[in-house]
Amino acid sequence: METDNGGISVILSDVSKEYDGLCDKNDFFHFLIQTVKGGLLYLKYDGNVWKKYDIFQSKDKRQKICNIKLTISENMLCAFYIMEHNDRNMLVKHCFSAEKLYVTPEIVDIVDSKKCFCICSHSEDGTRVFYRDSAGRNQETVFDKFFVRRNHGRSPVQSEVFSIAMAYNNHSAKYAYVTVKKNYTTLIFSGDNGQQSEKIITFGISRNSNIGILCENNAIIVFWTEGNKAMMSKSTDDGENFTSPAIVGNYIEFVRYRENGINFSDCIHMSSVNMTKSKDNKQFERNDLMNKAKNNFDTPRRFNSDISSEEFVQKLGRIEQAVVQMSENIGKLCIFLKELEDFKTRSEFDVFSQINNSQHTDSQRTENDDIGEKDEENIRLFESMTIDEALPNTENDADAFVASHPTE
Repeated sequence: METDNGGISVILSDVSKEYDGLCDKNDFFHFLIQTVKGGLLYLKYDGNVWKKYDIFQSKDKRQKICNIKLTISENMLCAFYIMEHNDRNMLVKHCFSAEKLYVTPEIVDIVDSKKCFCICSHSEDGTRVFYRDSAGRNQETVFDKFFVRRNHGRSPVQSEVFSIAMAYNNHSAKYAYVTVKKNYTTLIFSGDNGQQSEKIITFGISRNSNIGILCENNAIIVFWTEGNKAMMSKSTDDGENFTSPAIVGNYIEFVRYRENGINFSDCIHMSSVNMTKSKDNKQFERNDLMNKAKNNFDTPRRFNSDISSEEFVQKLGRIEQAVVQMSENIGKLCIFLKELEDFKTRSEFDVFSQINNSQHTDSQRTENDDIGEKDEENIRLFESMTIDEALPNTENDADAFVASHPTE
């Protein structure tokens, strides 16, 4: 734990990197951590004392749990995580509290090999879990505020999703996700009515970009990584319109952000949050991030598939240049390989002719005394040579060869 004045204290050692934590309405800290032997530890901090509880032990001492996401409702903690068992990836719901530690975990479903899922939680609206099942379908399960299963079915998001973030706002789910649209990797925002509310935030980003979403009343902020930058776009009308993408700062890392366990986002850019306590209450204010969004709120732009904006042209130009350069490099290597194959074919033919000539009679050889001596070592070298052994090690070798062998 790191304090405001820069002090650092070690709470617990011998734990894995799999964990999650939150702060409840009483400012108590709660953490669920996987140990190096595959068990689960619950840590509670009341502002003075840390308490540790063992709530799960692994029989084979292996770390089989990943993607722990912890939430709280009605003074009950609930963790969702992926557990490997018999070559299957089980999505597990695990409720517990300091007074009731040993509650049997419940299997929600079997997920695909990516082991990814996403949740959003609210004190009134319950908890919604998005995941991709073992058959490759986007599914959602909704639990009430007591974590009792209320609904299950196909997700409103039916595109192929590479990464996704969710949050509740105005009693409905909001999604930000990376998918492919018109052959472009695109960041999409949508509500819980699916394609009817889709808005393209940006495009041409990496498929594994970190993304997140924050909601507060009618304000929605979508943020993501693009290259070495942290980017953001904001809506002030509950997702009807979004600002142009703006740079928040240089991308360092994303950290998990929790605000009293309610309506949390999985991650936020660490340099974007000014977490100061207001005098009226103990809620954290996101002043820095909100101010940057206000300054960037120009005329709303709605992207569509026929866009021809300057930003689109610039990104398309960069992609085209990369493709052209790749094509040129491949072309050079293909020319080199063709020349090398022709060279070996001619060499093998010459060797075959020389071997046939060596089997002629002495009288036949005397008619060709001007041939000279054969280099037996070179003949054996060509006979054993393969194309792969003669390929260039670098692109410069290919360039040099092409320069000395011009072709039409």
